[in-house]
Amino acid sequence: MIEVTVQEVHEDYPIKKIILNDLDVSMERSIWVSSKTTCLDKDNNFIYEEITIINRLNRIGTMEIYAGENYKLVAYQELSNDRTKNMPRVDHYIFMDDKFILMGSDITEFNEDLLGSRTNHFDRNGNLYYYEISNYELHHSQEYDKEGKELGFWNLHFMEHEDVYRTTVSVTRELEQVVIEKYRIND
Repeated sequence: MIEVTVQEVHEDYPIKKIILNDLDVSMERSIWVSSKTTCLDKDNNFIYEEITIINRLNRIGTMEIYAGENYKLVAYQELSNDRTKNMPRVDHYIFMDDKFILMGSDITEFNEDLLGSRTNHFDRNGNLYYYEISNYELHHSQEYDKEGKELGFWNLHFMEHEDVYRTTVSVTRELEQVVIEKYRIND
């Protein structure tokens, strides 16, 4: 059964999101999970669409971002899992200079000593960019730079270094920011 959720625009956020999910939580044996999020501005003009497909059996999947008048693929991520080590990996590809470039990779290691996991984020050159420690018992996570210093407001840190590390989330945030600025100026 497909679930439809509509997030209407509001004063500070002039973007409407229409979310279609086909995950039926009562179907524990469901192998494929997919969702589609369509984002429109407050005048119902298309901004972008995000399509996610995950195979729960193999723990692999993709997320694609389509934008523009020609509905062009502008970014995607591939999700994979090394079953022997139980280490999920996400690779982020961004369309730049007429080709897709690997702009970042995230590898999660589950750790009993941490009571959670450590996710290492690598930049486009394969260097550790930052990492995040998550404690599942405390429902807490903290991000650190590559030297181990706590990161405060992470957006400022990453915005300075977009040339070496970008993700599909960065792309959607950029697309939304253009719309937010447009309506802030016009209103």
